[in-house]
Amino acid sequence: MKDLLTPQADVKWRAAGTGAVPVLVNALAKQTGLLDIAYSNAWARMPVSIQSNLPAPIDSKTIRMAAAGLLADPKIGTNIPIPALTNALMDKSWPVRFNVLACLANVVLPNAGSEKAQLLPQILMASTDPEMMVRMQAFNCLGFYKEQSEEIVPTLTKALGTITPMFAFAQRWRSTR
Repeated sequence: MKDLLTPQADVKWRAAGTGAVPVLVNALAKQTGLLDIAYSNAWARMPVSIQSNLPAPIDSKTIRMAAAGLLADPKIGTNIPIPALTNALMDKSWPVRFNVLACLANVVLPNAGSEKAQLLPQILMASTDPEMMVRMQAFNCLGFYKEQSEEIVPTLTKALGTITPMFAFAQRWRSTR
């Protein structure tokens, strides 16, 4: 699974095309287990001479992020099970949520049928995410719901009314110049 993260492996995953979807969906659900945590803690305390002879601990967050990123490629991500994506939208790691929303925007929503309505509540929830990049990607997904503007406009209006600390700082800085 760690091979998912190298540039050479990226070429191989893309060459696998849609056949990679089941493996990537499984990787999207990968969580760090107790043995993974124990090995990671033990590996970190080992001398470098021993560490160099052992595989580095696996970071499941990075694996989930890379899997979601590969699923966002239209050449790979076809017939992705919607429940796998909606579960990944609740991930603790914001880059995973960001890549899942990119997958929705690039692959799922342009070709969506009845499942499109099923995804709207999760996308609306993502549009209030504490991480700005996730919110921006959720707003990108909301562009596929033009016919449901009565549900979307209040969320967008609320988001535009929310001033982030960086935005407030930039406004103050401009006003002092």
